[in-house]
Amino acid sequence: MGSFFALLKTLLLDRATLKFAIGVILGMAFSISVILCTIGLMDGYSLTLKKSLQKSEGHISLYSRNGFFKQEPIVQKIKDLEKVKAYSGFVQTEAFLVYEDQSLGVSLRGIDPSTYQKVTGLDIKAQKGGLWVGKEFVKKFNVKIGDQVVLMLASGNQSISGLPLLKQYKIEGVVTHGVYEKDLRYLYSHLDEVKELLGSTDKINIMSLRLKESSPELLDPMIDNITWDLEDELGFDYIIKPYWSDFESLLKAVEVEKINISIILQIIVIVSMFNLLAFVVFLTKSKSQQLFLYEALGLSKRKMLIVWLFVIFFLWLSSCFISFLFVDFFDFLLKHLSLFKLPSDVYHFGNLSLLLELSDYLFVFSVTMVWLVVVSLVLTRKIRRTEVIHGLREEFQ
Repeated sequence: MGSFFALLKTLLLDRATLKFAIGVILGMAFSISVILCTIGLMDGYSLTLKKSLQKSEGHISLYSRNGFFKQEPIVQKIKDLEKVKAYSGFVQTEAFLVYEDQSLGVSLRGIDPSTYQKVTGLDIKAQKGGLWVGKEFVKKFNVKIGDQVVLMLASGNQSISGLPLLKQYKIEGVVTHGVYEKDLRYLYSHLDEVKELLGSTDKINIMSLRLKESSPELLDPMIDNITWDLEDELGFDYIIKPYWSDFESLLKAVEVEKINISIILQIIVIVSMFNLLAFVVFLTKSKSQQLFLYEALGLSKRKMLIVWLFVIFFLWLSSCFISFLFVDFFDFLLKHLSLFKLPSDVYHFGNLSLLLELSDYLFVFSVTMVWLVVVSLVLTRKIRRTEVIHGLREEFQ
């Protein structure tokens, strides 16, 4: 055991070696952190998008192929599903909003504030004559609470069906969904008023459901199961969609790209492995006399191999710990540095954050360890094929 630690001290405890070792550790840590950040960005994007979609859609949305429908028959069937926690029926219609010399196509939702809050979590206290708008709408039109805007709607079931219906609203609140398009184009008013405007006094055209709380891993499968159950129960006349349906292609693309980019970024890890090999070569050259003397004095190849493997393992373990610091640093930059702010109209929201689970760390660390095993095999072969007499002759000739 004494010779083991003596050899370790000989290998590592000098200024040049320590500098080289620190460089190798930082290089490996940076490579690991880049892959972790890539995975974290993709997972963070998907999770943030899903949470934001739940804020406007609940977990499941239900439509009738025939347009408006009565809520009561559907409610009775929903109550038979034990996993449904809350539901809210509302009316949605497309409109044009006019403010001063600007206009915008929007979706107006007439909601029951009490039930809608239970489904989506949005605390919208909509009143008749009042309008709640998204934060991006406020930025685009530079409006404030109390300003008057005009909505131009189709006349619905009114007798003069050829002319649009103009309705003036007062902005009474601002809501944040977290998705750019919804924060820009979703407007809210009271359900009764929108029903009156469209002439659908006892009908709605959308119903949103919220399921009972579940772990994130089980929530999406549960939503799929409830969706299938409702499709069987309600039949072809109704369309049942999970909250992510409008962005399903994007979410699938993110998952595929996460895998592809993680594989491509293994090149960075391979480069850091070359740095590690260079470090090993540096040690064998600079410490060759000491290494061969230890072996000539009785240190077995097995013990020497264990020392080398310990050095490599120490470098890997140190790199893994340092990578945590790099990840935290990159996450801080993403959240606070304007340079990393994304255009919301392209990426659906402006700020990204990293989302990493224990399985992500284990996966990346394990892949790095696989490359280290390859390096270790090369080193093992070299040590076993090196003869003591050859080393001594080479160093002392």
